[in-house]
Amino acid sequence: MLKNMDDFFSFSSVVSELLLPMNPSFSAWKEFPGYIEKTLRIIGKLSRHNRIHIVDIHPDMTYSIAYEWCDDSGLKKRKGKREKVLYDPELEKQLCEQNYMIIQENASSRNPDLHHFLQEQHCRQMLLLPLFEVGTNLTFIAFMQCDDIHTWNIEEIKLLENLSAVIGIQLNNYRLLVRLLKQLQQTKKEQESLETMQTRLKQVEAAITSDWEQLREHLRDSGQLQQISAWQKIEKELKELNKICQTITVK
Repeated sequence: MLKNMDDFFSFSSVVSELLLPMNPSFSAWKEFPGYIEKTLRIIGKLSRHNRIHIVDIHPDMTYSIAYEWCDDSGLKKRKGKREKVLYDPELEKQLCEQNYMIIQENASSRNPDLHHFLQEQHCRQMLLLPLFEVGTNLTFIAFMQCDDIHTWNIEEIKLLENLSAVIGIQLNNYRLLVRLLKQLQQTKKEQESLETMQTRLKQVEAAITSDWEQLREHLRDSGQLQQISAWQKIEKELKELNKICQTITVK
């Protein structure tokens, strides 16, 4: 917990220095997951939380843990675990009115599912802040107090919101970048396949044209060419095929 304003300024300064260069780039995008987990570790230790999760809510109303940090108190990691989202009207009201949610062990007794959820996390209190929304997907960051607990004051929540906003922007940028790179890879693969087909088509066209020219000369020498009524049509179709092979382009 942050006990005084000096702690706030120190915490903000250190983490800001860590977050500012966290913008994912084409050259370093593979390092981003390790960087964000390092960021969560520093935030967790400085803010004296026991566990931090970045949670994705999926369209089928399940959630999964995308990134996780735990302290050294023996907490079991849950990264990647996928479970059903728990709905609670009071939490929805908090999110709408405050733009954050707090789940407390003493208040969760009214909802057995929430109480069980906290027990599974070995958590006594949890602060959930929304990071961003993409389509039907929501992403939250959860700050958990599992040992000693204290009430998050307004200044502390505001600071965590500001830090989380930076994390949210960078994480969203990273995911957009990954999606873009996958699309580029898919486009490249499709382009390579199209180029292979184009090369093969040109080879087939060249082989057919060569065979036809040899056959045509043989038929002409033997006086049989004029007996084939479709030979001019064959010539025309081969010219059209040649035009296609010469003008086709790969975009």
